[in-house]
Amino acid sequence: MKYNHTLARKVGNARHFCRLQFKKLLEETKLRKGLFENWGDNTVRECRDYINKVGIDSAVSYQDYYDDFVDDLRALQDYLEDMLETSGNITLAESALQDWSFFSGFDEEKYDF
Repeated sequence: MKYNHTLARKVGNARHFCRLQFKKLLEETKLRKGLFENWGDNTVRECRDYINKVGIDSAVSYQDYYDDFVDDLRALQDYLEDMLETSGNITLAESALQDWSFFSGFDEEKYDF
C-alpha cells in the first residue's frame, strides 16, 4: 500500500489552520464580550476556502468532503456556540476546541492515507 504523504500533509495543515481560526474566533468573542450575529460563519468559510486552496476537496470524493470536512466544521461551530450560550465560559470553549478531533471521520484507507 502506498502512503499518500501529500494528502496527509494537506489534511494535517488544514487541521492546524482550522484550529487557529476557531481560536481567533474565541478571542474575538472574548473581546466583544459575547456572541454576535452569524457567529462562526466566516471562520467556517475561511476553513473551507483553505481546504479548497490546498486541494483537499479535489483529492477526495464530494461526499467525503461534505461528510468529513464541512459537516465537521459546522458541528464544531454549533457545539461551541451552544456551549457559550449556555455557560458563557470562554475557557471551557477553548478547552473543547483543543480536544476537538478535526476531520476524524475521514476514511484514511480509502485514499491510501
